[in-house]
Amino acid sequence: MSVGFDPVSRVSVLERLRSWLASPRALRDAVLAAILVALPSLGNGFAADDYWHKITLTRDEAWDGLREPWWKLFTFFDGDVARNHRIIDIGISPWWTTPDLAVSFLRPVSAATHALDYALWPAHPWLMHLHSVAWYAAIVWVAGAMYRRVLERRAAPLSGGWVAGLAALLYALDHTHGIPVGWLANRNALVTGFFALASLVAHDTSAREEKRGAWTIGSAVLFALALGAGEASLAVVGYFVAHALYIDARPWRARLASFAPHVLVTGVWAVAYRAGGFGARGSGLYLEPIREPLQSITGFAKHLPLLLATELGAPTPDLYVFLPLAGKIAFVVFALLFLAWSAVAVRRVWRVDPVARFFLVGSVLATLPGCSTVPSGRLLMVPGFGLIGLVALIGAGLADGAPWIPGAGWSRRFARSFALWSCGGHLLLSPFALVFGTQQLVVLNRTIARVGADLPRTPSPTLKRVVIMNVPDTVFAPYLFLGQSADGGDGPPRMPARLLTIAAGVRRVDLRRTDEHTVVVRVDGGFYKSGTELITRDETIPMPVGTKLLLTDVTIDVLETTPAGVPTEVSFRFDEGADSVGYLWERWDGDKLVAVHPPAVGEHVTIPGRRPHLF
Repeated sequence: MSVGFDPVSRVSVLERLRSWLASPRALRDAVLAAILVALPSLGNGFAADDYWHKITLTRDEAWDGLREPWWKLFTFFDGDVARNHRIIDIGISPWWTTPDLAVSFLRPVSAATHALDYALWPAHPWLMHLHSVAWYAAIVWVAGAMYRRVLERRAAPLSGGWVAGLAALLYALDHTHGIPVGWLANRNALVTGFFALASLVAHDTSAREEKRGAWTIGSAVLFALALGAGEASLAVVGYFVAHALYIDARPWRARLASFAPHVLVTGVWAVAYRAGGFGARGSGLYLEPIREPLQSITGFAKHLPLLLATELGAPTPDLYVFLPLAGKIAFVVFALLFLAWSAVAVRRVWRVDPVARFFLVGSVLATLPGCSTVPSGRLLMVPGFGLIGLVALIGAGLADGAPWIPGAGWSRRFARSFALWSCGGHLLLSPFALVFGTQQLVVLNRTIARVGADLPRTPSPTLKRVVIMNVPDTVFAPYLFLGQSADGGDGPPRMPARLLTIAAGVRRVDLRRTDEHTVVVRVDGGFYKSGTELITRDETIPMPVGTKLLLTDVTIDVLETTPAGVPTEVSFRFDEGADSVGYLWERWDGDKLVAVHPPAVGEHVTIPGRRPHLF
């Protein structure tokens, strides 16, 4: 007796899958699938920016002068030199931070969801995560509703009606959604996505129903809520444009007139945004296209292929920012090759299906705003909507034997292999990647806890400042204290003393003691030049020789720089003497921070560069 795979069984399974995804319950099941894969995040607790939110939304006089009103929850640096200086002095930000740095986002709608959390269950982060799961279920529901609306009207369908159910399921299981689902501080992506896609659904309804005025106003109101939830809502404008080009059958005058309320909403939002001082200035990783057009164009060229390829099935570029230049080039080249592989199938379905054109053009336009910051899969909540729809069309076309699939040759192999990888991967591999994504901040917390395991947790009357010679990541250094001191407590995080992080440990650090008070530190190539080191200062903003920073008890002088003005040699003068009991010196040994003594007068110490271990 021979044992083999029965082709009849394969057909039966495929038919059952089609029948299920074509049924009215398919969207409900997609929402249930989204909830199921999101549930592991309930135990995540707080991580990274969550502690900053806790400082803002709980009352504690220790943080007076730094806390903002609840509706400015996403204001980290507001451009005020005095406030920024205090943040640097405490040690929450590196010493090279741009004095008038602004990283401030107008997101009152998203902030309100966090304010509600802290009003109702401040000591129960699992309920906050459950709140985020509810938002994820809501965005999957509205995305599925939009898939059904546009796919049911296809004039010459290339596959059965089950493609809308397939798209909703792929969206629910998409691997790029892990961080927004699992990280409380990134809930704004879910809230923004829900209102943005709901606005698109209302706009599509206004193009079809008799009572168009009410639906048009409703779409504009939802768009206003999306803008209030996050700047990422501008991505939906790409779908509005693509809808007018490929879906809306009204005369062009009517199509353009329907956008008048949205244009008004955008104008009011832009005025409020600028008048309130929101936006980014002085950062090397957050850019404003209007203020920095050349850098933004460069960002578009590098990041657009990374983000598009990610949604089609390539690895997410979340580690891209930490890679050396050669690694970044390799990542971009791989993304371009991946897009070339997908081009055969995409081009074929583009030619015959206007809905495919809507999905592709909308996604490309929607992805552009996210290219002005660090490339990451978490930016694709709205831009990924169209690409996932396109993947569903391609996968369903392959299963149904659509005529656009090449009949023979290399083009057939390219189209079929891409369809199998992209659609099959989204169905079979994405759920696991999504669950892992929800745990990424948990991994970060564990790393931080390991690195800072031996640091003091409570204030001491004699300890004035913790001085860290080198640390895996300068931006996350404050969480060595904030993350662990807050565990198990209902109040805001505390730091045991001021913090001074001298340099990142990924590069060699040379220290020499010139007198009782002074330690001169040298980092060849510059103290900041890659990764998160650039969040608080654009490397194109020079710190010339002679730049002086006066902290409460430390004076920092720039002695030498690169030609671009990035410091390579800096003097740190400690008012009480570097050997004072008021200073606790720490050094990263490659696994954790250990207490050390500062170099003796005349002594020279070299600390080799290391790469951190994430697990």
